[in-house]
Amino acid sequence: MASKKTLVIVESPTKARTISRILGKDFIVKACLGHIFDLPEKRFGVKIEKDFEPEFVILKGKKKILNEILSFAKNSQKVIMATDPDREGEAIGWHIAKVISGLNVPVFRARFNEITKNAVLKAVENSGEFDENKVNAQFARRILDRIVGYTISPNLSRIFKQALSAGRVQSTALKIICDREKQIKNFVPKVYYTIHAEFEWNQETFKGILTAKFEDKETAQKVLKEIESYEKAKVSKSETELSKLAPPPPFTTSTLQETAGNLFGFRANQTMKIAQELYEQGLITYMRTDSTRISQEFLEQLERFITASLGMKFSKRSFKTSQTAQDAHECIRPTSIYRTPQTLQGKLSKEKLALYELIWRRTIASATEPAEFEKVKLTISVGNYEFLVKGKRMIHEGFIKIYPVSVETEEVPSIPEGEEVKVLRIFAKKNKTSPPQRFTEPQLIRTLEKLGVGRPSTYATILPTLLKRNYVKVVRKRLKPTELGMAVSELLERFFPEIVSPEFTAKLEKNLDEIEEGKLNWKKLLRDFYFGGFLNSLLKFKEVLKD
Repeated sequence: MASKKTLVIVESPTKARTISRILGKDFIVKACLGHIFDLPEKRFGVKIEKDFEPEFVILKGKKKILNEILSFAKNSQKVIMATDPDREGEAIGWHIAKVISGLNVPVFRARFNEITKNAVLKAVENSGEFDENKVNAQFARRILDRIVGYTISPNLSRIFKQALSAGRVQSTALKIICDREKQIKNFVPKVYYTIHAEFEWNQETFKGILTAKFEDKETAQKVLKEIESYEKAKVSKSETELSKLAPPPPFTTSTLQETAGNLFGFRANQTMKIAQELYEQGLITYMRTDSTRISQEFLEQLERFITASLGMKFSKRSFKTSQTAQDAHECIRPTSIYRTPQTLQGKLSKEKLALYELIWRRTIASATEPAEFEKVKLTISVGNYEFLVKGKRMIHEGFIKIYPVSVETEEVPSIPEGEEVKVLRIFAKKNKTSPPQRFTEPQLIRTLEKLGVGRPSTYATILPTLLKRNYVKVVRKRLKPTELGMAVSELLERFFPEIVSPEFTAKLEKNLDEIEEGKLNWKKLLRDFYFGGFLNSLLKFKEVLKD
C-alpha cells in the first residue's frame, strides 16, 4: 500500500505549480483561490448583541473547491496551510484548517516570504501552529469594515438615490482628496517680483538671483535701475563643498506602487497584480510589506554580486522604517540577485520584466555607495546688492550607475573671492504663487502611508473603488473629486467625523497592530469603536433621514 502524501494548500494555481516542483512527489499542492469563507454577501453577518460574533459562510462558487480540498485531506498524512504570510492569508488558512480538523487529520501552518527551494523546504519542515492573534486582527478589520460599510452605505444610497458605498479607509482617502480640492478652490495667488542676472567669468556664463523679493513692480523696477547703474560686480563670498546623495531604501509596497506609477504609468492595482505574479513565479519576495529590511543571508549574496560581478563598492546600510510599519516581512527584493533582467528576456511580458528590473536595480542600489557632488555657492555683490549663484556637478556616480535618478545639476565655476565678474544682463521677472496640486495616485498612497492610514494590502483597492462609485475622476493623471464625491464626503464629515478623520483611522490601524501583537483584545476594540461613538453618530444620521 502506497504511503500517504502531505497536502499543501496555497492561494493561487501559479504558486501551487511553483511549490509543487520544489516539494516533489511526496506532496500534493492545491490552490484555494483566496477566501473560501467570509461574511455573507447580502446580510450583515455580525451579531452585535452576541459580542460581535461573526457569521462566516462559504462564498458563492467556493463549495466545489472546499470539497476537493477535503477529499484530498481525507487521504493525506497531514495538511500544511501555506497561504500568504500576512493577516489575510492567516485567516484564509485558519478557516480551511478548522473544517479539515474535523476529519482527524493533523493541520499545520507554514509561512515563507519567498518561493525559493530553501525558503519553502525550511518553512514546511518547521511548520507549526496558526497565529491566533493575527487571525483575530484580520477578523477585527473585517468586522470593522463591515460595520462601517453595511450601516452607512444603504443610507447614503437612499439620500442620493443611487448605489453608493462608504468604507473606513476609502472614506478617509476621499476626504483627503476633497480637502485638497477645497484648498485649490480657496487659493488666492500672490504676485511677487524677482531680479535675475547673467554673469561671465573666464568665458564661462552663469546665472544668479537677487536674494531680496519684491511685492510690487514699481519697487522691483527701481531696484533694477539702481543695480544697472553699477559698472562692476565682485565675488564677495565663494564656498565649495562636497555633498552626498544616499541611495534609496529597498522597495516597500507603497514605494513600489509610487515608483512604478511615476516611471511606467502603472495604476497601483496593476503594479500589485504584476508583483503578485512575479512572487508566485518565485522571482521576488512577498509584495505586501511595509519593511525595508533585508535578510543577512541575502545581504551576503548581494555583497558578492556587487563587488565581483559589478565591480562596485558594497555599502551595508540601515534604513529608517516608518513608525507605522509592522515590519513583518522583508522588503520587496529579487529571490536571487544573480537572476539578472537579461536572463529573463523573452520569458516575461514587457510589463513584468520592467517591474522586475526596477526591483532588481533598486535592491542593488540600496547596498551601494552614495552619489557625490561638488556644490558651489557664490555671492556676487553689485553695489549694496547681493546675487546668489548656486551650482552642482556630479563627481562620483555611486548608486546612480545602477539605479538612475533625476538629479538637477548646473555647472558653475569656482571663483576665488575678490574676483570681478562681467554682468551680461540684469532683468526683473514677475512670479505668481501656485495653488497646491491635485494628487496623483502615487502621491495619494504616499500621503496615506505617511498619515498611517491603511496598510500595504489596502492601497491598491482604494482608487478603483473611488472611481467605480463616481466619487473621483482622473483628470490629466490627477485625482479630482466629482460633485457627488464632494457631497458624500461633506455628509460623512458632518455625521461621522471620526470615520473620515485620518488621525482616527490611523489610530485604528495601530490598534489592529496591537491585536496582532497580543496587546489588545479584538472584541474590546470592536466594543470601544461601536459603543464609544459610532452608534450615536449612526442614530443621529438615521434621524435626519426620517425628516
